[in-house]
Amino acid sequence: LNTTVNVVSARTILIRPVVATTARLADDGNTFRMFFDDPTDRGVYVVSNYWEAFNCSLLLRFPSAALSECKWTSSTELVISVDPAESSVLPGTNVTLKPFTIKPACPFIGNDANACGAYTFTPLTMLLMEPPLNPLVPRARITAPSVASQCTDLELDYSASSGAAGRQWQTIDWYVYCDDKYGHGDLVSADMQTYFYNQFGIPNPY
Repeated sequence: LNTTVNVVSARTILIRPVVATTARLADDGNTFRMFFDDPTDRGVYVVSNYWEAFNCSLLLRFPSAALSECKWTSSTELVISVDPAESSVLPGTNVTLKPFTIKPACPFIGNDANACGAYTFTPLTMLLMEPPLNPLVPRARITAPSVASQCTDLELDYSASSGAAGRQWQTIDWYVYCDDKYGHGDLVSADMQTYFYNQFGIPNPY
């Protein structure tokens, strides 16, 4: 039995750059993940401690990247933890992988590993943040005193509402129904829509 075995030196193998394919927000909005189509070197050229958490600005550009923490969960998946109070990372946000930061993972050891130096960096890559697969559902909760005297304002507080992922609400719509013929409900609704904060006081004259 004659068998021919072709031996290919590692030095002759050139691998195409890996591709950053997706950036997607997690369901809670506090993290997002970046995925690559093939194993990466985890940014070893710019991230000295690539095996643990590091500052995201070393690899990425996005709002508040310098305040965010990155960690590789595998050679193809990077998890980014953002500070909701400081971040404007939302679906549609641009996330940029910096150039000269990521190469394909080197599968060789010893002297053959030197060939990996010829691997090509992934070029600057811009991705649009994709929405969560199962986003949080906003839940409105308004607290108010059960009894208010005729001569005091009525305080409404919606700060216990949930589902904003730690961020400011993008839109809040108020509607007040008032069972009278003077249109007070519409007046109050307009004022609340214009001046709302975490608390809103309906003045006594209404």
